[in-house]
Amino acid sequence: MDPYWYGGWNYAQAYSPLAYAVTGALALATPLTVETAYRLVLVVAVFALGVATYLLALEVGLRRLFATWAGLLVLATPPLFMGAGLYGWFSTLVALPFAIAGHAMLERAMRTRRRTHAAIAGALFGACVLASAMVGFSMAVALVPWLAYHLAASRARGDTARLMAVAGVAGAAVCGVWAAFFLAHALRVGFEREIPGIWVFNLDTLRYRIFARGFIGVDTYPTYLRAVQIAAGLTGAIHAVLSRSRLAGLALSAMVLAWLGLGAAVNPLINAYPLSGLDMARMSLLVMPLLAVCAASLLGAVTSLPLDARVSRRLAPVLPQAGVTALSALPVLDAAEAREAIAPVSRPAEYVRAARWIDEHTPPDAAFAAVGFRNWDAYWIPRDTGRRVMDGWHDEGTADWLAIREFRMMGWQGSGNPARLHEIMRERGVDYLVLDDWDGHELSEDLRRAVEGTPSLFERRFAEAGLTIFQRVDGR
Repeated sequence: MDPYWYGGWNYAQAYSPLAYAVTGALALATPLTVETAYRLVLVVAVFALGVATYLLALEVGLRRLFATWAGLLVLATPPLFMGAGLYGWFSTLVALPFAIAGHAMLERAMRTRRRTHAAIAGALFGACVLASAMVGFSMAVALVPWLAYHLAASRARGDTARLMAVAGVAGAAVCGVWAAFFLAHALRVGFEREIPGIWVFNLDTLRYRIFARGFIGVDTYPTYLRAVQIAAGLTGAIHAVLSRSRLAGLALSAMVLAWLGLGAAVNPLINAYPLSGLDMARMSLLVMPLLAVCAASLLGAVTSLPLDARVSRRLAPVLPQAGVTALSALPVLDAAEAREAIAPVSRPAEYVRAARWIDEHTPPDAAFAAVGFRNWDAYWIPRDTGRRVMDGWHDEGTADWLAIREFRMMGWQGSGNPARLHEIMRERGVDYLVLDDWDGHELSEDLRRAVEGTPSLFERRFAEAGLTIFQRVDGR
C-alpha cells in the first residue's frame, strides 16, 4: 500500500472523489476495514485495466490471442506495480480502466456510427475524470490527434463530428457539476509546481533508466519501463500510422502520451500551464495500455507474414503462440521482481508508543504536523488517535499551499528556521510537531537540531528511538 492518503482537507473539492468515495462506501457497507477496502478497489482496478486493454485490442481488429497478450502485458508492466505500491497512484489506477474502456467505445462508435456507443464512451471518460482529473486531462490531450485523424479520414465528417459531440455531452453530464466546482477551487488556489511536470532529467538519463532493470522498485523517474513494451509498442505505433491501419488514431494518442513523459528537454510545452501541472512520471503508466495494443498488433502482423511454402504448413499454426511466448518471458520476470519490491508497511514500535502517548496526553482537538514518515503520518495519526493533521500529500489542494510547501521543504532540505516553522504552525492552528527519520531521507538533521535548540518555541514532550514530539510554545 502507498502512503498518499491526502489527509488534511476536503478531498471532494480539491481532488477527484470517485476512487475514495467507492473505498469509503465499501468499508461502511461491509465488514471490511478501510485498508482492506482500499486494497480490494486497487486489485479490481488493476485487473479491470487488463480487461479494458483486451477489449480495446479486440475493437481495433486484433485476434483474441494477441488481444489477450496485450491485456496480460499491461498487467505485467513495471509502472503498474510501482504506481500501486510506491508512487501513490491509487486514483490514477482507478481512473485508467475507465479511460481505456472509453477509448474502446469511441473506436466502436466510429465503426458502428451509433450515438449510443458514443454516449457510453463519453460517460466512461466522465467517470475517469471523477476518479482522477489528471488522468482525464492527460487522456483528453492524447485524444486530440485521435479526433483529428478520424475527422480527416472519415468520409462522413459531419456524422463523425456529431458522434464526438455526443461523447462530449455525455462526459460533461457525468462529471460536469463536480468539474465546475473543482475548476473554481483550482483557479482560486492558483497552485503551481516547484518544477514543471515535477521531474527534471536529461535525455541520457532517460535512455539509460528505461532499459536498466536495476531501477525496478526504485522510487524515482525516469524508471525502468522495459525494452519489449517500448521498442515493440513504438514500432507498432509507427507501423500503424504509416500503414493507415485502424490503429492509426490510437497510435497517435500513444505517441502524444509518450511525448508528454519525455520532460522539458524534448517537450518545452511542459513549462506552460496547464501542462506544467501534470506529473510526467504518470505518463509512463498511461501510455502502457496503448503501447501494449500497438505491440500486439505488430506481433500479429509479423507472425502473419507469408512464409516459404515448404515451411508454411508446419510453422504457420504455431508461430503466433511461439511469438507471444517468447515476448512474454521478460515481462513475467520483471513483474516478479517488481512485486518483490513492494513490501507491506507496518507501524514502527516507537510510533505505536507515541500514538498511545498522544491519545493519553493531548486534547482531542489537537492538530499535528509531522516530518520523516514518508507521509504515513497523514493516515496513521488520524486513524490511531483521532487527531487531525496539518497536511497530507500533496499541497495543491489547499489555499495556503505555499506555507505547506515551505514547511515540507524545511523538513527535507533543512532550512533550520525554527521561528518561521513556529509561525507556520501557529497560523494553521497546529499544536504539535512530530519528527522521526523512519523513512531514512525525509528528515533533515539541521531542522531537528534547530527545533531542539529553541525550547522557547518548541517544548519536547515525548522522545523514543529517534521519534520526538514537540509542543508549540506561545507567549514566552
